Amino acid sequence: MVIEYEVLSFNSLNIMLPPSRTNIVPRDDFNRFRKLSESLIDSKMPVVNVRVYGAQGDGVNDDTTAIQRALAVAGPLGQRVFFPRPIAHYKITSALSIANYYGLTIEGDGWETTEIRQYGNNVPIFQFTHDNTHSVNIEKLRLTYAVNQTFALQPNSVAIARLADGVASFSGIYHLAFRDLKIIGATYGFSVIRTTPGDTTSTSPWWGSEWSRI
Repeated sequence: MVIEYEVLSFNSLNIMLPPSRTNIVPRDDFNRFRKLSESLIDSKMPVVNVRVYGAQGDGVNDDTTAIQRALAVAGPLGQRVFFPRPIAHYKITSALSIANYYGLTIEGDGWETTEIRQYGNNVPIFQFTHDNTHSVNIEKLRLTYAVNQTFALQPNSVAIARLADGVASFSGIYHLAFRDLKIIGATYGFSVIRTTPGDTTSTSPWWGSEWSRI
């Protein structure tokens, strides 16, 4: 079997540049990145590639810090964090935090091929950390746990979690969109209501949001 290769390079906004000798990739990956780059040029929407920030996607190295760094760069600017199809999967060992990142989109190359796998137990994969967070999209990803999580009355092993118990929530988090996701091994896919007994001061954390093709 012959695999054809092309040369791939990016500018500071991760938009693909004309060929150079900076990075050699299989032709199939080159074509995928070219299509992505063309769509970004058309939409003028900058994208932050987690690979640029050190994520390996090999299922061996811990990608938690690299992914969190990419989120911290893109989030305040309302940009798109992109997960290219990995060699194996993106390994994480703690929750990926989403702060007040209005307009942030977290997107994979498709749930069939782009997996984030949580190796920690009884912790979320993504967790919102601030009240009044809105307009965040998460799409085209497979979210899994290395070990199937067991049922508990108040589990933290929720793939996409609300604010942690004890965090005041008066405005809630809202106008979120979750599309084309596959969730495996979590106790629950989502946690949308507060579970602390006797909590009478906070509102339901999530409202006005979209769940589709999950």
